[in-house]
Amino acid sequence: MEELKGIERTPQIIAAEIIAIKNQTRKILLASAIEVGRRLVEAKALMPHGEWLRWLEKSVGYSNRTAANLMRIYEVYGQKQEGLSNSQPVANLSYSQALILLGLPDAERERFIQEVDIENMSKRQLEKAVQERLETLEQDNQAKTEEEKLKKAIQEQEQKMAKLVQERDQLKRKMDALNRSQAEAEERAVRLSLQLKSLEQDTNAQALARMSRNLHAAYHRAKANKIAFLYEQIERDLKDFFREIKDFQTKEPETYQIYWEKMTKLLTDGLTGKV
Repeated sequence: MEELKGIERTPQIIAAEIIAIKNQTRKILLASAIEVGRRLVEAKALMPHGEWLRWLEKSVGYSNRTAANLMRIYEVYGQKQEGLSNSQPVANLSYSQALILLGLPDAERERFIQEVDIENMSKRQLEKAVQERLETLEQDNQAKTEEEKLKKAIQEQEQKMAKLVQERDQLKRKMDALNRSQAEAEERAVRLSLQLKSLEQDTNAQALARMSRNLHAAYHRAKANKIAFLYEQIERDLKDFFREIKDFQTKEPETYQIYWEKMTKLLTDGLTGKV
């Protein structure tokens, strides 16, 4: 840089010039890394399977790790290359800073670049700041996870409570229906008991009447049987009497007459109910 004639040189002016040169060097270095990464991505896409590592070492002298970092630099910052002059926070990054920032998620990286004075940080300070931001993100994620778990647990608990309330209401309806059924069954049992008692009474009365009729009929059958027996006996006796007395009619007329009159009187009294 040519010194402007007529302007007094001061340490402040020299410091400003140095900073400008450093920033310009940063832009050039990061832009160069992005362009190298772009071409590495292009070459890898054209490379036959199994030839990539050999090509890196033999053709460009890069290790697989270095190539991966450069391609990652392109993938993350390449879209911003054309606007480096307009995207000041990204434009001021050095290659090493850009590489360290790859450890952050994309959305968080943008915020980090906007919020943190990266330009005035050492490499170690930047690594520490990135690590602290990652730890904060992890804590936030854990807190969100715990919150989501808690919300899910509350939701599941509410669902269980709702289910229990529903089951309780169903059980209550079943119990009410069971109680009504039991009351109806008890009422029906009382009615049946009364009907049974009445039926038993009717049945007992009918049984007694039937028994009375049966006893009466049996009595008359017994009487009839006795009369039949007596009649048969009298018939036999009368036949025997008439057969025996017939001999007396001629042999002993007086005896015949006596017993004939007695028999006649007995039969007459029997027929007239005097016996």
